[in-house]
Amino acid sequence: MSRIYDANSQIDWVASRIDHGKRFTLFGNRNSGHSYKIALMLMLAEVEYEYFHVNLDIERDDRPDKFRQITKFGEVPVLLHGEVAICQSNAILLYLARLLHRFAGENERDHSEIEQWLFWEANRIGFSLSNLRHIRRLGIAAPELEAYYESRARDDLDRLNSEFSDGRKEFLIGDRFTIADIACCGYLFLAWQAKLDLNEWEGVANWLARIQTVRSWTAPLDLMSPT
Repeated sequence: MSRIYDANSQIDWVASRIDHGKRFTLFGNRNSGHSYKIALMLMLAEVEYEYFHVNLDIERDDRPDKFRQITKFGEVPVLLHGEVAICQSNAILLYLARLLHRFAGENERDHSEIEQWLFWEANRIGFSLSNLRHIRRLGIAAPELEAYYESRARDDLDRLNSEFSDGRKEFLIGDRFTIADIACCGYLFLAWQAKLDLNEWEGVANWLARIQTVRSWTAPLDLMSPT
């Protein structure tokens, strides 16, 4: 029997912490794994938000004024909370975890571990797999770059797999589902577009299966609509 992970047992308490005068608006793109991380965080926390699709196929200077006025780096995702705009997906995850007291650690050691995983993801999986996916999804002819990114992605998956090799951990921070898992799984749910079979990494595949049992989990292409 599969175990269902209820990440929302305190949902009423969470709702009471939100200033309902400050609405959440997520600016993102469904092809962005970084955008998916934030949409997934909001979905799992059952926080209402408005989604604003940003077409990344047009030049940055031609993107909607509403987006360009709040983005610091011209990239997605951006989360607007009231008048506060937060850029960079892992910074947004930290902001939401602090605000909602959800998917965070229980103590300083947990917080430190979570931050380390967020920085690792930004430099590793969020770099290697995202670029490999970009090349293969769009059919870009760059064999040397493709080989480089695949090599890095495989190294990163080997490292991630080693976290679960002894079978003692359910998630990256022990048995506690946190934003470390949300950050590191973002692009992995799009790995098929990078033509990687994650079943080669049994620990990773089983970890992703556990994430999918967290209440309200939704696949990336189902979560964000281009309209």
